[in-house]
Amino acid sequence: MGPVLAKLVRSAGPPTHPARSHGRPAAEGGKAAKLSPRRANTSPAGGGAGGQRLRRSPPPSLDPAPPVERQETDAAERRRPKQWGEPEGGGFPSPLGVPLRFTAVATDPPGDLQLAPLDGEPRSLDGWLTTFHLAAVILDPYTYESAWLLETAGRILTDFRGADCRIALVVTADADDAREFLGPWATQILTFADPDRDLVKALGLNELPAFVHLRQDRSVAAVAEGWDPPEWRQATSELAKAMSWTRPTIPRQGDPQPYAGSPALGA
Repeated sequence: MGPVLAKLVRSAGPPTHPARSHGRPAAEGGKAAKLSPRRANTSPAGGGAGGQRLRRSPPPSLDPAPPVERQETDAAERRRPKQWGEPEGGGFPSPLGVPLRFTAVATDPPGDLQLAPLDGEPRSLDGWLTTFHLAAVILDPYTYESAWLLETAGRILTDFRGADCRIALVVTADADDAREFLGPWATQILTFADPDRDLVKALGLNELPAFVHLRQDRSVAAVAEGWDPPEWRQATSELAKAMSWTRPTIPRQGDPQPYAGSPALGA
């Protein structure tokens, strides 16, 4: 059975706003599910047996949810990772106590692996790497972990716009669900739909979200898995050095505190 798309509340602010908050889950228990794109603030949601679903909601600073959903909001706020720069005891939840991991190791993907953009014909990985390196963030739209990092991921990739590399988002869903999840980012950044997780499997990733830098010969120059800011900073610094570019600031005000990623191959 296909995923059930959540109807979401639009929240204020452009997608590149540095400070993001996260909202509440849906009432059903079960798997976390797909985000809707056009809302600037992400929040995890539960999905029933009939499908997966993840939705966004306004940040705590906006009007609270209706009373009937207040319990859901409180649960989501307890789960949301603390943002960088949030004061202790200031009404925000504590950061997730997840230990950082060793630097991720990935395998070089095959050149004939097909990558399909949302609006265009699929091309082989060799075809996409003919002219430029590829810097991609891979997201699973059915998990909290990728939802929490959507705005940060878009900001990091946008910082490399104009450099001699191709920036991209890879979403482990079909084109329709990828657009629903990404919202404005789907038109601002080249996006590949990878519903069968072919690229994820080829790279041998363990956790999502992930940042991957591929050279033109398909070798993996750098990779970071989960949300480990020092690891992402190192990976993007290597890219910036190779591109003779200014590296992005990681972490920045509004970015989440560190947390482990979700299983790269799904539940």
